[in-house]
Amino acid sequence: MSAELCTVDLPGGSAPTVRVFDRSASEPSDDGVSPAVLLAHPFLPVEQLSGLIELLGRERRVVAVDVTDLATAALERGDWSASAEAFRNLLPALEIERHHLAGVHFGGLLAQQIAVESLTQESSGLRSLTLISTHTGGDHEIPPHERTLDSLKTGLIAEAAPELRHQAILQLIHAGTLRRRPRVVDQLETLLAERRLSASEVERWWSAAGAFGVFESFPEIDLPVLVLHGEIDPVAPAENARVLERQIPGAERVQFNDSGHFFFAEDPGATYAALQTFLERVETYVP
Repeated sequence: MSAELCTVDLPGGSAPTVRVFDRSASEPSDDGVSPAVLLAHPFLPVEQLSGLIELLGRERRVVAVDVTDLATAALERGDWSASAEAFRNLLPALEIERHHLAGVHFGGLLAQQIAVESLTQESSGLRSLTLISTHTGGDHEIPPHERTLDSLKTGLIAEAAPELRHQAILQLIHAGTLRRRPRVVDQLETLLAERRLSASEVERWWSAAGAFGVFESFPEIDLPVLVLHGEIDPVAPAENARVLERQIPGAERVQFNDSGHFFFAEDPGATYAALQTFLERVETYVP
């Protein structure tokens, strides 16, 4: 396996650098030209995606992009377009042409903007869109319960007491995972403690991130779209996935039962199976 965690300059973008985890295929296909998968994830430690990256990375290049700065800039402007342009500027820097784009939570909002804008680009290279644990933004978002937000705001900050951090983790991970895979919960607690978010950062993210989106343009999206969501997700309730499925033409939805907001960390094998089946179908389709 060849993998690298690095920072990449964004020429002309709204942020000077982004953190990128770049994993080349360990068992490339015979032709060696499977499109890369780009995972746009803000705030989320990349380690929570490691199981999915490991499985996807057997046959294709996987690039996980920490878009925290891009998303923060979008929140400050109230618009995703400049951040979408900055993300596209990343592709030539990484020598990526054909690719699949997957966005996790707030990264899903950025991915939606990129997909809509690809309609007006002659050769964007974008082959498909996957939306993971996300929502529409704007007035059509089904928001989390106020108790969930309060738990996240008090439990994710750097100075949070261990019991408050644990309660916040339980908003992200299904309770059954405590029994089935307690190591996932322990790892997430450690990672979030190391991330050291400030109270103002958490407040800004959770109060503003859903304030705007590109919902009205969804019917124009002309790409294969997969929506992946956990059944028990208090952070982005599962009804959000059904809204995306209804509004985007031809979108497919896969729901993971007995799973929460971080279902991809709880069961990376099932997540990989759903995503890989979708990608293979997209890549073998001949119009």
